[in-house]
Amino acid sequence: MKERIKNWVKNNWWIWILVISFISIFLIINRKSIINMTISDRISLVTAIAVFAYTATTFWYAFETRIMVKEIIKQNELSLMPVIIIYSHYKNLYIKNIGKGTALNISIKSMAPVNNNTKAPPKWEEIPLLLPGGKEILKVKSDSDGMFTSVTLNSLFATTNCNIEVEYTSINGTTYRSLITAGKDGIKIRSIKRVKV
Repeated sequence: MKERIKNWVKNNWWIWILVISFISIFLIINRKSIINMTISDRISLVTAIAVFAYTATTFWYAFETRIMVKEIIKQNELSLMPVIIIYSHYKNLYIKNIGKGTALNISIKSMAPVNNNTKAPPKWEEIPLLLPGGKEILKVKSDSDGMFTSVTLNSLFATTNCNIEVEYTSINGTTYRSLITAGKDGIKIRSIKRVKV
């Protein structure tokens, strides 16, 4: 406990300087009236200063605690967050959860070659559940142009990159959207954003 108090005083020295400065300014301004005060008035003044210092410290602790709680919530969310990637292996396209959390209701929102926006993208089947480390073969509902094969995303054979947008929900109900680039340059997760519902 003593070590904790020492660390707090050491890390928050500026609060003490602020409090001591405020008290010093107050005493300098009111020095004549303080000299003429009775003992009970002086005790009241010291009590008021102590209450002010205690209140300022309490507000600071509340502020610091709020910051810590936000950081703990963020770390907890990151520890339970699924991260989805798409890759090809031989003739199949796979979707894999490389995160630490379970992914629910995984759907491909878009998958299109970077330099070709004229062809209609295929429709992919939704995957209801993907455990951490789990993978599934992506199944096409409809692909009118037949443009997507495993070669499209395989870095050994691809001639271009594909931008892929995947939406999924974590076990705690948070929805995420991943932007992935896959193809001739390999697999790159460009961004993972929380979707506001």
